[in-house]
Amino acid sequence: MNKKIVIGVIIILVIALLGCVFFMWRQGKEQGKEQEQKGAVAPKTYSETFEKPIDSSIDQQAHKAVYEKVAQVVDFPVLYPQGAINGYKLTSIQSRRDMAFETKGSFTATYEKDDSTIRVVEGVADIGFIDEYLDSVNFPNGKTSRIWRQGDILGIEIPNENDLYSYFLLGKKSSKEDLIQLAKSLASL
Repeated sequence: MNKKIVIGVIIILVIALLGCVFFMWRQGKEQGKEQEQKGAVAPKTYSETFEKPIDSSIDQQAHKAVYEKVAQVVDFPVLYPQGAINGYKLTSIQSRRDMAFETKGSFTATYEKDDSTIRVVEGVADIGFIDEYLDSVNFPNGKTSRIWRQGDILGIEIPNENDLYSYFLLGKKSSKEDLIQLAKSLASL
């Protein structure tokens, strides 16, 4: 008889707990809809491919404005390249919030020059396994990182204070020098 009572109490507690979780989820979803209708919620995505690529050495305001739009979507400090990027032009941007939790998110800015590409990847990201470490890079803030190769991609992880998000530069057919120059030009908005 005691076993049946214990099992019954456990079942009732589990049902009550599930009801509370469902209620909280539903209420949060309704509040999110209300805030979105009022315009209080950040957009969930911002993506754009530029018909005329943005040359940061010519139009620094337009270049920075793209990163400011990204900062409205993601939930972490956005870094952007200041100044010229050795002939590379911004061709596209893709940013999104984490759809499951409505936080953090990630973005990728793509720069192209001739047949080379450099991508600035920020946020919640995973680059996978590294084939080979090539060199160290010292940053103006005193931090150090390494240049690495993964197949035909060169990369640098930009040091930061928080392990909940990452900053990477990925170059295809680009030089180490171009990646280092771009990495050292990154600054907070």
